[in-house]
Amino acid sequence: MAADAGSGGDTAPGRTVVPVSVVVCARNRASSIGRCLESVFAGRPAEVIVVDGLSTDETATIARRSGAVVVSDDGRGLGAAREHGAELASQDDIVFVDADATILPDTLEALYLEAHELVYDAIQARLECPPGPLTYWQSGEIWRRGAQERPGRATVLGCQATLIRRALVRRVGFDPVFTGAAEDHDFFFRARASGAVLGHSARAVAYHEDRASLREFMSQRFWYGRGMARLIVRHRMLADQVGNARKAMRRDPARIPFMSVSWSFTALGMAAELTRVALDADLRRRLRRRSI
Repeated sequence: MAADAGSGGDTAPGRTVVPVSVVVCARNRASSIGRCLESVFAGRPAEVIVVDGLSTDETATIARRSGAVVVSDDGRGLGAAREHGAELASQDDIVFVDADATILPDTLEALYLEAHELVYDAIQARLECPPGPLTYWQSGEIWRRGAQERPGRATVLGCQATLIRRALVRRVGFDPVFTGAAEDHDFFFRARASGAVLGHSARAVAYHEDRASLREFMSQRFWYGRGMARLIVRHRMLADQVGNARKAMRRDPARIPFMSVSWSFTALGMAAELTRVALDADLRRRLRRRSI
């Protein structure tokens, strides 16, 4: 580990710095960005970069006050924001942390050590809900992740709390055409096709603020569905997703209501976005021509 670099946030002398650049992409996350960055700085990264998506609330102000470097993506969307943050990163390992996530003090070090010991090009922390009572929808998300995100080699990752080698980001690149959800899945589908080794961590833990109410859950799934539609156009991956959902429901029938609502609103989002793609020839070309 590197010696104390004196970055923002917790700068207690004598503690080692984890040689990673943390990138947090945020838009209108004033309610959560402070907790997120407090947890990130407690992990002693070499630097923290917040890419703000033209927030209209206090997100950028809170991030600057925390000691993070704050830049703007000019409202170009999540794919462009991740790419911009990676371009500014000074370390060879970049950890993307979502603005509605928090990490433990040892999460960054655990990701760094596991990535290097097992020679992963990218590795995602195990996602859990923050301690406390859970709603049905939050417990459903825990169940889904437990079924889909087992420790070890992986075919695709998310970017909620994930270390990626900077060389891989430079080789593959996040695609700005993914302005909302699924920019991370698109990146990792292409990364794996390029030969990258992906993994789910057996050591690192992060807390993700899953949607508590039915309304919030439905809105999130609709948003996910729009991103998934772009994945379908580019990667033709719907059949695998449906097959995995069927297997999961057969294993635990009590989760059928959860998966039914999840897939119903995901499908609505997909239908809306597929219609948009069908009517926008330029967007269709951009989705179909991207390669590694």
